[in-house]
Amino acid sequence: MPGHTRSIYSRQQRLGPARFDNPLADFLDRLPDYFNDYQRNQLVLERQQLADKRYEDSQRIAEEQRLKEENRYQARQKQQSFANEIALIKELPESARAKAMMSSENEDIQEAGRVSEEEANAFDAMLNPSDMSEPENQQLEYYNNLLNSPSVRNNQARINQVKGKIKSINNNLLQSQVQTWYESNKDNPNAKIILQQSQYDPSGAIKNITSLKDPKERKIIADASGYKRYTDTGERAFPEVTKQPPLTAVIRGLTSALSSLDRELFVGRTVMTADEVLEKEREREALLTQIKSLTLDNQAGGLTIPTTDSAPAESTKINIPGLNFN
Repeated sequence: MPGHTRSIYSRQQRLGPARFDNPLADFLDRLPDYFNDYQRNQLVLERQQLADKRYEDSQRIAEEQRLKEENRYQARQKQQSFANEIALIKELPESARAKAMMSSENEDIQEAGRVSEEEANAFDAMLNPSDMSEPENQQLEYYNNLLNSPSVRNNQARINQVKGKIKSINNNLLQSQVQTWYESNKDNPNAKIILQQSQYDPSGAIKNITSLKDPKERKIIADASGYKRYTDTGERAFPEVTKQPPLTAVIRGLTSALSSLDRELFVGRTVMTADEVLEKEREREALLTQIKSLTLDNQAGGLTIPTTDSAPAESTKINIPGLNFN
């Protein structure tokens, strides 16, 4: 058609809202708006992402705090359970503690139970050796040494067990002595009674045997300390008798006290009052009287004892120019 511009677009496309006949020109014209829209959308997206991250961080922190609190609670519960279980185990007899610990659900208590069981087995082997065939006196020596063992000496229950063994051996020895006496004294009307008593009270049976004997017929020896003892039981023959210290030692002690008192009077008379000096003089007179009495009665030799007639008070008095001791 004359005057009509040819176009590659249809009539409808040419009559669209674009201001240009060419859509590319229209796109280029609106490109800054597109870019602004993109930046706005990008900013909104970043803000949303930041908000999401903050929310996720807060949730993560809250979860971590919750887990920490839960772990603390579980730890407290475990510790309380551990303490309660240990308290219950301590209430059990010592012989049952190791097995109770080994049956625990707590691994630490189980391990402690295994160690305790091994120690208990080792102690049982020492307390009841399989080859204990020695005489009673050697057995007593063995158990007395066992009392000083590191695995025994700090454990009162084990000490009591060892002492029980020692008591049992001593009772066997006493029962053997009673049996020997019984074989030689079957005609004694009390023999069977004493023999029966030895089964539950051997020491009492021995005392009853000794009470049946005439002390004059029992053999007596002197021990290392000079005390008289019966050979059959080792008891003191005259328990009411006490040993006195040698008389010479008593006199020497009194003499030493006298010398000390003389020095005190000699050095300190100037600072003493008249009453104090008089008291010291009386003490000195009493010592001299006691020493003289012991010396005259027992004729203790080798000692030079001053007498009251030699003016003892004057022996402590000296005259020094410028000083007055009176």
